[in-house]
Amino acid sequence: MTDTQRKQRLGGVIAPMVTPLTREREIDPGGVERLVEFLIGGGVHALFALGSSGEFVSLPWPKQRRLLQLTVAAARGRAPVCAGISSNCLDEIIERGIDAAECGAAYAVALPPFYFRVSQPELIAFFTAIADRIPIPLVLYNMPFRTNNNIEPATVETLAAHPRIAGIKDTVPDMARTLDVLGRVAGREDFSYFHGNELLALPAVLYGARGMVPAIANFEPAGVVQAYDTAVRGDLVRLRAWQKRIQGWMRVFGLLEARAQESTTLRLQAIKLVLELMGICGSTMAQLSEVPDETQVARVREFMRAEGIGPLQ
Repeated sequence: MTDTQRKQRLGGVIAPMVTPLTREREIDPGGVERLVEFLIGGGVHALFALGSSGEFVSLPWPKQRRLLQLTVAAARGRAPVCAGISSNCLDEIIERGIDAAECGAAYAVALPPFYFRVSQPELIAFFTAIADRIPIPLVLYNMPFRTNNNIEPATVETLAAHPRIAGIKDTVPDMARTLDVLGRVAGREDFSYFHGNELLALPAVLYGARGMVPAIANFEPAGVVQAYDTAVRGDLVRLRAWQKRIQGWMRVFGLLEARAQESTTLRLQAIKLVLELMGICGSTMAQLSEVPDETQVARVREFMRAEGIGPLQ
């Protein structure tokens, strides 16, 4: 690997963007532009469009493609754009990967198949087929509590040796698994491990993770970047303070729910409502959402004041 390639290696804070929508549920070009500017201005190292936070499962591919085009245009080469291409259909994933490259994405990101159970040899064949047939590097996306399929540590190790597989976003609540994977890919200059769980991301960086992909970066990019930098430096005193702040920011997920963990849509809409109150984009979701009521808005405003998020509009 050359020095130039090392500089281009994916790492740092990757912001898993929400998808700005109009009230008619169309992609909002102004919202995309403002969100990208806010995230890049906050110092994030890369953008991830069309992940879970981006509601990819609720958007048809033409809308996803439009979002990707707008994101790449707004980024203007200042940060690499990672494009979610997940689907249950392998042929469709490959088509989306080719499409994403044509839109200017630097990396493609794919989940395992979801709904049907898949064996580890099948996962190796699945991701190898994608990596072999799309024109940009692939990042694996492990989220077993959503997909019903877990990319096991030994499978990650096998796939990490593929020359076109660049890393993994590992969204798991298990630090033992994290350490297992990190031990297996330690020292690889061509493969990056990213944690997708906000609570475990900073400890993972201390143990060798190359970065983190936290949904809360949508409204606190600068704070998350500072927290990441603190972990890279190994400053444990300051890191404890940042970990506490991250725990505070994570309260956002429950602000619109009547019961904990009752609705993924409401958990993501709370992030969008924060951004709406900051004047960045609206809180409309791709489906199954209503306009937040006065009580919900007041709750989010109070959260923002308590956590120092803003400015409020």
